[in-house]
Amino acid sequence: MSFLVPRNDGGWYVDRAGLDAMDLAELRDPRRAPNILDSVAAASWADIWPPDWEHVGDAAVDGEHVELWRRPGATSDYSARCWPDGGCMLWSDAVPGLHGGADRGRYSKADVLAWRLGVDLSALSRLIITEAR
Repeated sequence: MSFLVPRNDGGWYVDRAGLDAMDLAELRDPRRAPNILDSVAAASWADIWPPDWEHVGDAAVDGEHVELWRRPGATSDYSARCWPDGGCMLWSDAVPGLHGGADRGRYSKADVLAWRLGVDLSALSRLIITEAR
């Protein structure tokens, strides 16, 4: 279950009941989550990418496990390689608002979540803090 829920106006909100990967109390507890972005990093890529993105498999990069994700309408095998405990490398240049490629396609989970919500990192932090209260 995703912790992001679409609103009728096209925006998103954080669903407290849907936070199975993150507990909102942990977002406020500095011993468990030193900052908001660390809390977002603890979420799974399945919770971060939009629901129309497809997890198409797993691979190894330099001996590390990565998840392979494909955007809607993609013609290649995958659009992004995502490290479960880290960032992602977006290869597709066809994702509005994100740049793909080896030189520009590196994103954190917080970057991708902010993109999905249509906000910057500062607004993402404020949204999570507000919803956690």
